[in-house]
Amino acid sequence: MARTYNLVRCDIPRKRVEVDFETLEHAVTVDGELGKIYGFATVGDATKVNAQFPFSLTQVAELLGFLSWHSANQLLDRVKRESGKDIKSTDNKYHINIKAGVVMTTHKYSQECVDLLEKVKNSQEYEINL
Repeated sequence: MARTYNLVRCDIPRKRVEVDFETLEHAVTVDGELGKIYGFATVGDATKVNAQFPFSLTQVAELLGFLSWHSANQLLDRVKRESGKDIKSTDNKYHINIKAGVVMTTHKYSQECVDLLEKVKNSQEYEINL
């Protein structure tokens, strides 16, 4: 535990991985969990990813009643300013960054993200659990 390793995914922008001791201990004791924490586990079924993250940012904006993705992105920026948590900087329950070709990636969003941004839009209290 005294050593720290930086693992870098070469297919997407560099991202910081934050885990607490309890999560790390669980990951070490359960087969396949450590790889998930560090982002090198297999996805398994691509349809599950599409089911969990069905929306582009444009679609998120439309669901929130906006005319363009810019407004939804402004809400994500607001979340970052208010909470200090950048949803788009990691793969989490709100967002995933998927490699699309050799260089390009695409950001996809979950219904949980839509629900969160709806609260932000309406100035309601919200909690982020990355």
